[in-house]
Amino acid sequence: GEAPLKLLAQLGSRLREVWQAKYLLERRIPLTADPAALPEAVREALPKENNVLIRVKRQPWAARQLAEDARAFSWPRLRRALPRLAATDAGIKGWDGGVGDPRLALELLVVALCEKTVASG
Repeated sequence: GEAPLKLLAQLGSRLREVWQAKYLLERRIPLTADPAALPEAVREALPKENNVLIRVKRQPWAARQLAEDARAFSWPRLRRALPRLAATDAGIKGWDGGVGDPRLALELLVVALCEKTVASG
């Protein structure tokens, strides 16, 4: 019953959080870490707004699910996901070649995000 554009925005936020979580966990930085205590290079790599560490600080229960999601997505899948998300958003908003029906566009995006290629996982 949710509006497709709202779901698309939520999906985009989640993918960006998963990206950050994967980045941190690969550097053995727990998602419960204090952002101020991070090495400068890591702190600079993370966004100032919508920072996953700030979210987990407010909602500690989210850390476990984000870690599981980060392990489930390979970097190649994440690298494919964000451009697909942007193309879906643009298509809904009238971009040439896009799917104009928001519900169908969202369904096609979800199917594409669930695809797993043999070569890149």
